[in-house]
Amino acid sequence: MADAKALLVLGHLRGEPATMQQDVHFEDCVGEVGDELAESVEVALSAGVLRERLVVDPGIGFGKRLPHNLSLLANVGALRARLGLPVLVGPSRKAFLGELTGDAVAERDRATQAACAVAIFAGADAVRVHDVAGAARAAAVGLALRGARRKAAP
Repeated sequence: MADAKALLVLGHLRGEPATMQQDVHFEDCVGEVGDELAESVEVALSAGVLRERLVVDPGIGFGKRLPHNLSLLANVGALRARLGLPVLVGPSRKAFLGELTGDAVAERDRATQAACAVAIFAGADAVRVHDVAGAARAAAVGLALRGARRKAAP
């Protein structure tokens, strides 16, 4: 990655994909994910990847339960501030959305759009989704709300 000068997305995952949902435990999900992503950032930097080529992904749905995913989405801005790097969030059609809405996987695009709006509002820089057009509209709403939050009401 360093030689290619490619953009590198550092994703969070505990364990292996086959076992990541077994024995999920966090005392402080946002803090622990931040710590573990910071370790990944240091590994990448020590391997010669330029800091400006790094993006972090808190790994929504990867080794996390519903409360962890909600906490990460609501506090994505804290991860961004702590790590000083852009944050990519991938909530698209994830199981936690099905837990909240009861929707089957193929019916989760509206819930995904809501999660995208919240993630962008909370500080995410990008989202990874299946329905790009819908997510783009949701991101526009989230970004407008983020901008409005910084301004005093008229």
